[in-house]
Amino acid sequence: MAGYGVYADDDEETEANEYTDLPSSNDKTNALEKFYYPETEVKDQRKIMISLQHKLKDQSKIEECLEILLQGKEEHCEKIELLAEFALSLKCNWEKLASENTKLHKRKLAQMKKIEKNFEQITLKHIQESHSKECDMFTQKIEELQEFLKISQDKKNKWKEKAQESDKKFQKLLTEKVQESDGKSQKILTKKDDLHNTLKIIQHTADDWKRIAKANEAEIEKLITEKERLQNEIKEVTFEKNKLETSLANTQTEFSTLIFEKADLENSLRKMKSDRAQSWHGILGDICHIKFFPTFEEARTKYFSLICMLLLITIFISVVLAF
Repeated sequence: MAGYGVYADDDEETEANEYTDLPSSNDKTNALEKFYYPETEVKDQRKIMISLQHKLKDQSKIEECLEILLQGKEEHCEKIELLAEFALSLKCNWEKLASENTKLHKRKLAQMKKIEKNFEQITLKHIQESHSKECDMFTQKIEELQEFLKISQDKKNKWKEKAQESDKKFQKLLTEKVQESDGKSQKILTKKDDLHNTLKIIQHTADDWKRIAKANEAEIEKLITEKERLQNEIKEVTFEKNKLETSLANTQTEFSTLIFEKADLENSLRKMKSDRAQSWHGILGDICHIKFFPTFEEARTKYFSLICMLLLITIFISVVLAF
């Protein structure tokens, strides 16, 4: 009896197939064994049948054994009918439960669709309001930027005109200095040639004096005095020459200084252009990254930093123009 309870926990279709599909085998013993005995008792019954087959060797005794086994078929049929009724009741209960779950699921789906529709409407309205506010703010910022760009363009044109005037003045001054230096150099070269010729003449004169001295010793002292005078003049001329060379070196130094000043002016001009480009890049970057600030404190901090940066750029440009 304990073995029959196993079928109550199995599937109904499995139980029906187990008791209705009789195996079409010639071995009646194995067929009866599979048909009448539960799974938990098959192994024990198989052992009993094997022992019976060894003990009962004639056909008559085997048939008697089969009759004994068939007597239990009616009891098994009653249990199968009870199990079938139990399976039908379970099937009805499961169908009823599945129908109720389907109705509940449909109601929940309808509620979810309604909630999603309301959420989409609320979200769309909020997005439209936020987008409208941000568009107005960006339009205002673009107008301010265009006005600032116009002012900056005017300042740029003024700086360009001043740079051209400074370049013209520098070119004029450089030309004058070069011409003046060329004139002084030419004068120094001319004077040097004159001194060289004078020295040659003095040398010839000294030779003549030597020849005359041999003839007239009295004239020798006079020539020596004249020679000393000429030597003093040579010293003066040499001093003047050194002075002129010093002046030429100073002129060259001034020329180099002017070249360096020109290079400094060009570097300052490049730096101004670079600073202007960087400042524009920073301003455009700040404006392009402006977004909807959730709080007033964040917006005030952002605008304050932008105004400070513009003031610093204006002060720097004023100082550069003053110099």
